[in-house]
Amino acid sequence: MVFTVLVLFAVYTLLSIKFQYSLNTLERLFYEHPFSELTPYQIKKGLEKVERLNKSPLANSDSLVLLARVAQARAEQITEPKSKTALLCKAQSAIGQALLIKPYKAQYLINWANLKQMLGSYNCNLPYTAGDYQQVTADALNRDPTNTRIMYAAALIYMWGKKRDKAMDLFGRVVRYDTGINSGQLLYILSQIESPRDFEKIVPSRFPQAAYWSRLIQERRPELVSRLWNVMEKKQILALKANLQEFREGKIGQDIFEKRLLSLESGVRISSRARQLIDANLAILARQRGDTVTADYLRLRQKLKNLRVIMTYLNGDTRPERKPLAYWGRKAQIYFDDFYR
Repeated sequence: MVFTVLVLFAVYTLLSIKFQYSLNTLERLFYEHPFSELTPYQIKKGLEKVERLNKSPLANSDSLVLLARVAQARAEQITEPKSKTALLCKAQSAIGQALLIKPYKAQYLINWANLKQMLGSYNCNLPYTAGDYQQVTADALNRDPTNTRIMYAAALIYMWGKKRDKAMDLFGRVVRYDTGINSGQLLYILSQIESPRDFEKIVPSRFPQAAYWSRLIQERRPELVSRLWNVMEKKQILALKANLQEFREGKIGQDIFEKRLLSLESGVRISSRARQLIDANLAILARQRGDTVTADYLRLRQKLKNLRVIMTYLNGDTRPERKPLAYWGRKAQIYFDDFYR
């Protein structure tokens, strides 16, 4: 009896090792290479291998998710509606089976909802494909409320479902919680901004977002600048006030405080009000560092309106006709402006 158990255990172990090796090989192929780099033939053959793998009693949530991923990729290569729909149904059913194993996995829920929405009113004749994608989307957000990948995917689902307000709220949460948005996501969110209300929803009144998104609008969507000017100024000023408060409370040091201020001064068109507030904050910093010359200069400049400020370097032998008012005679970074040219 003991011998039989040992043999069965050894067989099970060998089968598990073989299964995992096959799964790892396929995952390397389909996760390490974008589908755009693979030929239709590679994806078709890969799908056949993943399907055979999932017929094993050792099939798990990872293998089922891989099946869904490859089936969906194959569907995107096919133009014939019936075959495309069949592959999307297969993908959705595979995700549904994975949810039986891990019912609280938010990523699986949002993937299932995405596929269900893609299929529209079509009812797949496969198990685990029935349900309300909107409810499943809400469940995914509730299961992992701070996951920005889930938020972004849910926002796309709402956007495609003509629920723009919900989508914009979620895009705002993504921008608020994740400063490392990839370029594709960032540009898509940017493309959805059309009004001051949109900018208000998406961009938080804090650094680095207030400065970064102001610059992004000015560089990528210059046609919106005049329309968004007031709300951009509001965001910048609130961010500057919050920055000063954090500095005074000791939550951030001098370097971060200054870096945030200069992020608005460098390459971002700002209002006179915002620029005057930056000068006031820089004067506070200069005085703390014992640099009374620069502090006094910035206090004076703070009183001037309609002043365009740039950052520059002056050489130590700069002649008097250049008329710098700070750091005279030294090679150092200064706040140089049009007024004193």
